[in-house]
Amino acid sequence: MKPVKPPRINGRVPVLSAQEAVNYIPDEATLCVLGAGGGILEATTLITALADKYKQTQTPRNLSIISPTGLGDRADRGISPLAQEGLVKWALCGHWGQSPRISELAEQNKIIAYNYPQGVLTQTLRAAAAHQPGIISDIGIGTFVDPRQQGGKLNEVTKEDLIKLVEFDNKEYLYYKAIAPDIAFIRATTCDSEGYATFEDEVMYLDALVIAQAVHNNGGIVMMQVQKMVKKATLHPKSVRIPGLSGGYCGGRSGSKPTVWRCAG
Repeated sequence: MKPVKPPRINGRVPVLSAQEAVNYIPDEATLCVLGAGGGILEATTLITALADKYKQTQTPRNLSIISPTGLGDRADRGISPLAQEGLVKWALCGHWGQSPRISELAEQNKIIAYNYPQGVLTQTLRAAAAHQPGIISDIGIGTFVDPRQQGGKLNEVTKEDLIKLVEFDNKEYLYYKAIAPDIAFIRATTCDSEGYATFEDEVMYLDALVIAQAVHNNGGIVMMQVQKMVKKATLHPKSVRIPGLSGGYCGGRSGSKPTVWRCAG
């Protein structure tokens, strides 16, 4: 089910609390979560709001999760709070180790679970933004993502083939299917009233733009957790990393400095 976007008023991006924003996530939606280990770019406020809502209401149900870069602390942060039976039914990650609670659901055959190489997964999101069916790469040939081995499937309940072996000019490649996300969780620093976002207090950008484009171009909602909102035309153009033209954003305001913690090990 496609999400219903909160309306813009006079071109202004909706500014919602995280609790209000997650109410726009329908059952069966595909959620793409930005972030890397140690709290980097992790939209903790939005993730926590979604986890808490499910505990209280048992909705939304049967979400599919895409996580290109492993986010979390190898314990209970990252997407681990979403590891609740009925909330998540399917997951595709480039790295599983940082959010072990989700990994445990996969190990117990309680969710459908796939692993793409991290860079390949980002490229498939770029393909989804361009309405392309997938990408072709020689990355993964002869490894567990090769369909002649596991095809990136992580457990017994994962049946569908997302990766196929193809050949061009007498050379083998892997075709990776692109999955179009409906919702994005992104953390930025500042957002203006037209949805332009900057990352001045973040240590990197990762896949922020690609994820926003993939969600927007497929009719979804980009939800951004930010420290502050500002008036339009007040951000320096060279600082903008996500353009307001991508539209449909919600501001899940954190009201504090980004939280970054050191991972174990």
